[in-house]
Amino acid sequence: MADRTHVCPICGTMGLPAMSRYPAYVCHGCAARARSADGRPLRFTNQGVSGGFLAVYADTDEPYPGGGRCWIDGIACIADEARFGGIVVEVSGVKGSN
Repeated sequence: MADRTHVCPICGTMGLPAMSRYPAYVCHGCAARARSADGRPLRFTNQGVSGGFLAVYADTDEPYPGGGRCWIDGIACIADEARFGGIVVEVSGVKGSN
């Protein structure tokens, strides 16, 4: 069976590892451009070593009240804790995504 790859749905970067659990995930470069509805940069991290999801405004480190809702290049996305740790950002509204 051939290795499956994924294409970033935002920028078109090819050759990313395919993950059936996250069919609409964006590449790290795109995830780094996540913004709030009013255009402020966001940062998503785990709360600690054992997980948990934390969203903050990247410019002030204030908690972001929007949870994982974000926009990348005007495209609605959602960030969340990945199943085995880390953070995953996906385009919203794609079947199988958050």
